[in-house]
Amino acid sequence: MSTKQTKTQISLGDLLKTQRKKLKYSYSDVYLATRIRKTSIKMMEENDFSFSSTPVIIKNYLLSYAKFLGLDGNAIIELYEQSYKIESEAGVKTIKEKIKNNNFPKSILIIAALLLALLFFRIYLLGQIN
Repeated sequence: MSTKQTKTQISLGDLLKTQRKKLKYSYSDVYLATRIRKTSIKMMEENDFSFSSTPVIIKNYLLSYAKFLGLDGNAIIELYEQSYKIESEAGVKTIKEKIKNNNFPKSILIIAALLLALLFFRIYLLGQIN
C-alpha cells in the first residue's frame, strides 16, 4: 500500500487533531471510547498510516475516530482515499487465483485436507458405535 499524500488544503491528520483538541479530548479519552491504541491515534494525526498494511483496518479506525469526534465518517474516508494513493481492493488476488497460480501456501491446503480426513474418520467411528 502506498501512503504518499497528494496536495490538499488541510491534511487528514490535522483535521482529526484539530477537532480532538477543540473538543478537549486526550489520547486516553479517545482510546477509552474507541479502543484504538494511543500510538495509532497519534500516527493518524501525523498522517502516518503505517500502523496497518490493510486499508480496511485503517478505514475502520478512521470511521470510528471520526464518529467519536462528531465528524462525518464517510467524508473522512473519502478524504483519506483522495489524499493517499490506495491500492484498490480489486487489485488483490482472490484465493482461487492464488491456488490457480500456485501462490497459495501449501501448508494451509495440507492442514485443511487433514482436518477433513479427521472429520470423516470421526463420522465413520460414530457410525460403527451405533
